[in-house]
Amino acid sequence: MSKQTKTISNAWEAEEIIIKIMAQQDKIRASRDQAKHKAMNAARDVQYRFYMCQVTILDNQFIELKQKIDLISEFLIIPQ
Repeated sequence: MSKQTKTISNAWEAEEIIIKIMAQQDKIRASRDQAKHKAMNAARDVQYRFYMCQVTILDNQFIELKQKIDLISEFLIIPQ
């Protein structure tokens, strides 16, 4: 995953970035589900471990994106 720095100056920019990150999460979730399905259908143990490693990598990417959303959300004003 590439590292990119973005300066957010208002809530609209923050919302736009969060929407992009959530779209990335959707792609990762789909890839993770495919890898998990392949792992469950693996004929050999080596294939299973390979696909489960992919699942772990995708899980980590998903968590990283969630942390970015949380960080951005900290600076947003939440209406009460």
